[in-house]
Amino acid sequence: MLLPEYIEWQRPFQEAYLRQRLGKDLAGLSHDEREKMVIETVHALIGEAMEFLDKAVHHRRHRAPGTLNRAAALEELVDMGKYFFNLFLYTGISVEEFDVAFEHKTRVVWQRFQLEFPESRADIPLQYRQGDEEHGQGT
Repeated sequence: MLLPEYIEWQRPFQEAYLRQRLGKDLAGLSHDEREKMVIETVHALIGEAMEFLDKAVHHRRHRAPGTLNRAAALEELVDMGKYFFNLFLYTGISVEEFDVAFEHKTRVVWQRFQLEFPESRADIPLQYRQGDEEHGQGT
């Protein structure tokens, strides 16, 4: 599945949740209600990220190192994904907007990486190499 499909798969549950909790659907949320739901969703996402650490890897210093628990990692990754998809629904950010911003941020991150680790230039994909004008990447 692609990102838009995941978001649309999440939508009916979120609509039912909002009707149960607030007596309205996504379209009926006020700006303030949307903002409140975004805050709650980000808090929940942070909680799920901590559950990922607790269940999937031994991240605490007082615990002996262990191997990645893939089953737990998968379950917690899905939980985090569901909250992530809800953020699209609450903010109204489109997948197209996300794609453009993601591509831009990827270029910025690769440029920073290249500046910080110039010896790693060979590892950087051509389209992200700073100074490679023939690939549309000016400095």
